[in-house]
Amino acid sequence: SVAPSFSEKEKKEIDDIVRTSSDGEAVFSDRFLGDHAGRYIFQQLKKADAQGPTTVDAKGCYMGLESGLAVAELLKSPTCKLEKLSLEWNSFGSFENGITEIATSLALNGSLTSLDLRNNNI
Repeated sequence: SVAPSFSEKEKKEIDDIVRTSSDGEAVFSDRFLGDHAGRYIFQQLKKADAQGPTTVDAKGCYMGLESGLAVAELLKSPTCKLEKLSLEWNSFGSFENGITEIATSLALNGSLTSLDLRNNNI
């Protein structure tokens, strides 16, 4: 297992945002968290399942391949209730595997109605 390159403080903030998204929205935007933190965010959202948010704003977080693969795993989950996902201003398109996995996962997802991938080098 690769050690994440983000701080324990950031990890706690992510956990708090996922846990306290009682209004249905989790906002991580413009934090430049990086790919390891992005992967962690989407893994935590997958673990939250039905208790998780329906809207996630993760624009401008400097996410790439690892995060893209974690997004795909979340969207493939049969318990995913995510409806809106903003991934604008990241680097998902810079890695073919990540964006391909996200696209493939959309065919299996029944909840997502809005996906923003603008400005991702696609």
